[in-house]
Amino acid sequence: MPDVVIEMLKKERKDQERFKKIVPSYNNENDLVFALENGNHLPTGSVRNEFVRYLSDKDNPVSFHSLRRTCASLIADNLSLKHAQFYLDHSSVKTSLLYVYPSMKDEKHLVDVMDRVMTKAFELADYL
Repeated sequence: MPDVVIEMLKKERKDQERFKKIVPSYNNENDLVFALENGNHLPTGSVRNEFVRYLSDKDNPVSFHSLRRTCASLIADNLSLKHAQFYLDHSSVKTSLLYVYPSMKDEKHLVDVMDRVMTKAFELADYL
């Protein structure tokens, strides 16, 4: 885990400890990483909404799901599709494959293959 994430989690834990002392109703019995100031679960969609609010603009909207797809693509490109399946908690590699963007390596390879195929096709056409 990156150091910056570890530091962020440590800060969050300190904040929770501080809330326990100053908010009598604070109850984080589920030991949530991110909780409301009273220790309860965050409302459904709140992380997604904050992400979208923070990163989106009118000209280039970003969805929370795009972050998941980008993560899947980076894992598949740098490790394997099987790793992406594991980290995304998919029951099938086929599902993970739907999340993965084509990599630039794949696109360049495809262009190279198509170039060779088309060159051969034109050579063959000239021969006939």
